[in-house]
Amino acid sequence: MSDPREGVYDPRRLIDPHRGLAELLRTAGHPAFEAREIVDGHQTYRVGLEPTSVGLSALIPGTGRVRPSRVWLDVASKRIVKGEFAFEASGKDGELSARVLVLDYDTPVTITAPV
Repeated sequence: MSDPREGVYDPRRLIDPHRGLAELLRTAGHPAFEAREIVDGHQTYRVGLEPTSVGLSALIPGTGRVRPSRVWLDVASKRIVKGEFAFEASGKDGELSARVLVLDYDTPVTITAPV
């Protein structure tokens, strides 16, 4: 990772259309409907997929080999509500996982700098 803040996750990656969830879905292979489920009050489709290492590392820096993963898409809006991703960290042994919840779309937020 060439970012001088290595190890600090930038949450803007999540919604970036060129390296976030959109890129992960665009580059993933073998999508397959698995079930309908309720996630945080949302009716969703659970979809299994195989993300590419490039697609997943754009979202989660430092990922190596990826494993089959899942996303939950809101039935009405088709937006991602949840994602669960399994992978190996680059140059490390063992499997890691990440869970992403994306709720409250279009809700205004106020961010205050720490004192």
